[in-house]
Amino acid sequence: ALGALAHLSEYTTSPADLPVAHTAVWKDALRAAKRQAKEFRCRPARPATCAEVFETVRRLQAAQQTAIAGQILLAWLTAARVGCVLQLQVRNVTLHQVAAGVAPVDIQFCRGKGVKLRGPYTVHTACPAEFLPLLQQVSAGRPAQWLWAAESPMHRSVMGRAVLSAL
Repeated sequence: ALGALAHLSEYTTSPADLPVAHTAVWKDALRAAKRQAKEFRCRPARPATCAEVFETVRRLQAAQQTAIAGQILLAWLTAARVGCVLQLQVRNVTLHQVAAGVAPVDIQFCRGKGVKLRGPYTVHTACPAEFLPLLQQVSAGRPAQWLWAAESPMHRSVMGRAVLSAL
């Protein structure tokens, strides 16, 4: 948290950073957090398997929730944050012809937390052929359009929570 506050302008629209490392309030909060961390024992969540993710995508497609299904599929295929996937534009997704039951897909990330930290990058992945129509439907549009329209960061947050609840 200290590093995030010290570099707040890189992660948010805030014009200034907050150097709070030497304030009394910060030191008190840090002591309380350390005390609570010693007392708390967490169990890490079990990671989803490939079969579980694909079954979730199939279930969402059957329920006509193609946006959420596409978001989950792209996040899984690229191992990307859902927040980064929500900031993709149509031109960032390149679908190739199916070969041997999979369709090569190139996803270029130009926005999001990962891009802010290390710059734009491209993920080359393969999508099972059964999900290619879903990706074609999601990426049908003009090149400058967003894959998923979000009027604000708050709207993207709501979409991200919908993805989490679907999983």
